[in-house]
Amino acid sequence: RHTHLLRFLFFLLPPMASSSSTSSSSDHRHHHHGGGGGAPAPPPPTPSNHDLSLLPTAADAALSLVLRRLTTPALSLPPPPPRLPCSTPPARPRREHAPPSISLVQAQVAAAALRSAATELGFFHLTDHGIPAHLPPAAHLECHRLLGSSHPRHLSPLGFDDPDDDGAASPFLVFDVGVAAGGLPPAVAEYARRIGEVGMEVVEVLSRAGGFRNPFRGEAAMVARCLMWVSSSGGDDESRGDGGGGGGEGAPPWGRCYPYVVCLQYETTGWSRCAVVGDGDDDDDDEGRWTALEPEADSVLVAIGDIAQVWSDGGFKKVRGRPVPTLHGGEGDDLTISLLVTLPTDGAVTPQPPAGEDEGGGGGFRRFSTFPFEQYAWRLFHERFPFRDPLRRYRL
Repeated sequence: RHTHLLRFLFFLLPPMASSSSTSSSSDHRHHHHGGGGGAPAPPPPTPSNHDLSLLPTAADAALSLVLRRLTTPALSLPPPPPRLPCSTPPARPRREHAPPSISLVQAQVAAAALRSAATELGFFHLTDHGIPAHLPPAAHLECHRLLGSSHPRHLSPLGFDDPDDDGAASPFLVFDVGVAAGGLPPAVAEYARRIGEVGMEVVEVLSRAGGFRNPFRGEAAMVARCLMWVSSSGGDDESRGDGGGGGGEGAPPWGRCYPYVVCLQYETTGWSRCAVVGDGDDDDDDEGRWTALEPEADSVLVAIGDIAQVWSDGGFKKVRGRPVPTLHGGEGDDLTISLLVTLPTDGAVTPQPPAGEDEGGGGGFRRFSTFPFEQYAWRLFHERFPFRDPLRRYRL
């Protein structure tokens, strides 16, 4: 066995070992024969003409040499990179944002920031709005009482019946600021008037930032409607869960929806975090994305709606539905008061021409078709919260 093993190992030895052995044998023969021209020297020793089994010490040395030369290069190789654990990305990523703050007083100076918020996000904080800080908490308290009692029919001016409304206490109520002011508690009426004025100013500055005509101004101006939407997600059993649209476990609750140009919510001190569902990253991605928003005390959270997106002919991002509190399973106050600037039920939703042009001018490419508002509002209200883009069918 020693013989066969060493025959194999000698073939693995580098040439250096062989030449060294040959040189050593040649020197030995030269010394023995005096360097004369005698008979040719015998061939160098090979495993075939020596009995290597008689040389256990040489065999051990050769084996150690071969093993060292075979293993040393491997020890110098770098270790393999660590294997990273596999993880599946969430199907519907949830993002967090600190919305930009834009002053209403300096809206002209901050036109670039306003345009960026409208075209990239669809929401922002509004400061310097002129609403007294004591008014929203007082209106909030009165709205709690309104929500817990049966409310007259004129507080539900959406233009169609709610099949779930039995006249008893409801998890939400809606009233027209211009019609119902006389029947409201003083704090609610004053707050509705103030935030309604702010909402109309926001529509104006957004129209200028987007470069399109404001349909609420001019000779053939459309009559705007300002609706106050008071809702309690904790009282609406149907508003929880994933809504069948893939909101996923832990998604905030939501209620019914209604189309709007802009939605305004006052952020009082201690206001809980809220979440919105915004558009996808491009027109082909029509699935909504939950985005958690950090509050900013005494500011107004402005959400840009589907009507404004059509007016801008797709230039603005939009928020689907109203911003809703996240709650995170706590017992915090989940009442929200939203001001919706919207259209009359007999109006039409259509892309607006650039500022300074007539409505019939400009025959360029359009991304949206014109459609009746009432039909769209009815579908949006009764389908609850669609994660698929409700404007998808109106894109050209």
